[in-house]
Amino acid sequence: MYEKSKEEIEELKKLNEAFLKDIGYEHMNAICEEADAVMEEYKELEVPKSLDDWFYKHLEEQKKKAKRIQRKKFMIRIGNRAAAFVVIACVVLSAITFSVDAFRIKFFNMILETKERFGVVFYEEEKQEQQVEIPEDWSGYYPTFLPEGFSLLDYELGASISRLTYIDGNGDIIELLQGTLISNSQIDTEDATVIDIEINGNQGVLAEKDEEIIIGWNEKNSSLLLRGNVKRSILLKVSESIEGKE
Repeated sequence: MYEKSKEEIEELKKLNEAFLKDIGYEHMNAICEEADAVMEEYKELEVPKSLDDWFYKHLEEQKKKAKRIQRKKFMIRIGNRAAAFVVIACVVLSAITFSVDAFRIKFFNMILETKERFGVVFYEEEKQEQQVEIPEDWSGYYPTFLPEGFSLLDYELGASISRLTYIDGNGDIIELLQGTLISNSQIDTEDATVIDIEINGNQGVLAEKDEEIIIGWNEKNSSLLLRGNVKRSILLKVSESIEGKE
C-alpha cells in the first residue's frame, strides 16, 4: 500500500480545511438569506393591542412582586434586629416582674406632667383612623385601630402562637402576636428603656430599644405582644384598640 509523504499529508489537511470552510460559509449565507426572507415577510406584521395589554399588565405585576419582596426583606431585617424581643412571643407573660422601683416612680410622674400633651396627640390621630383589614379565617385578638396607610402584609394562625403583620408605604411595621399564658416569665430589660403601663385594665410593660417599641400584657387566657417601629403614642393607641374575635 502506498504511504503518503509528510508533505502530501499536510497538503491534504489544508484541502480538507478549505473545503469545510467553504461549506460553512455557504451554509451561513443560506441561513442569512432565509432570515432576511422571514424578516421581509413579517416586516409589516401588526402587533395586536391585546399583546401590548398583556405585556404592560405583566410588567405591572412584576413591579408589584418586586415591591412585595422588598417589603418582606425589610420586615425580616426589622425582625432580626429585634430578635431578642420576638423570643418573648414564645413566653409572653402571665406575671411581669421588674425591680427598678425608682424608674417606675419617675415614669408615673412623667405621665402626670404630660397627660394633657398626650391627649392632644391622641385627638389628632383620631382623624387617621381607617378600616382595619382582618383575615376571614382569623380567630383571636386583633386591632380595631391602625394609623392611616397601614395594610395587612402577612398573618399566621398557629396552635400556640398567632400573628398579624401590617405595613405602610414607608416600610414601617406593626405586628401583633398572641399566645397561651405561660407563668414565671419576664422580659429581658437589658439595654432597653422599660416602663410599667396599663392596657384596658390589665397590667403590662412597654420596652423601647433600637427605635422599636414592644408592648406586652395578658388578656383573659391569652398573652399579647404588640411591636412596631412607629411612635410610642401610636402603638399605645393600637394596643388599647385590641379586641377579641369570637
